[in-house]
Amino acid sequence: MAYIPLRKAVEFLGLHPNTLRRYADEGKIKSIK
Repeated sequence: MAYIPLRKAVEFLGLHPNTLRRYADEGKIKSIK
């Protein structure tokens, strides 16, 4: 699986960075730190 930086994901999805962080914390998306 390829990982993309938060900044690229935000641009692609049009979401706020905190939204993606919350999704990761809730287990809705996979993330690495």
